Amino acid sequence: MKKIISDIFLFIILFIILVNLYVMLDLSIFGIRFIRVNQNNMQPYLVENDYIVIIKPKEYNLNNVIMYRDEKNNIDTSRIIHIGNEGYTTKYDSSINLNKPIRKENIIGKVLIRFRILGRLLYLFSDIVMMILLFIIVIVIGVFNPAEKIKPEEKKKKGKFIKNYK
Repeated sequence: MKKIISDIFLFIILFIILVNLYVMLDLSIFGIRFIRVNQNNMQPYLVENDYIVIIKPKEYNLNNVIMYRDEKNNIDTSRIIHIGNEGYTTKYDSSINLNKPIRKENIIGKVLIRFRILGRLLYLFSDIVMMILLFIIVIVIGVFNPAEKIKPEEKKKKGKFIKNYK
């Protein structure tokens, strides 16, 4: 039982480290990106420190929540409310004002999935110092795994079995 618990614990720690590295390095694998939300303009759907999965589809539809680069090259997130010749008209969920139209080439992708609770856990360990600490914990557990230790009475049983077998 201790072995299973320590394996689950190791898996969770490794998952947190890998996801945070994926976000920090801004990787895109098979067109999928994992990004942390840095603003509150899409409340209640997205809040700061949520983690979202972004994909780049061929077409964008009304009500898609998209991530894009604005005219100042800042990354922003908003909802498509109109598709026209000038581009996509978007609006923040927390505002009544419309944003400037966005061209398709400025769109990074649309939000596929959001993680709120998992996002809080990932954000807690997103600091580089915390990631190093988690990595050290993984190494220590791997080297000094208490679940792997054999009790003295089990050693005696194993020794007797081997002696009796000969």
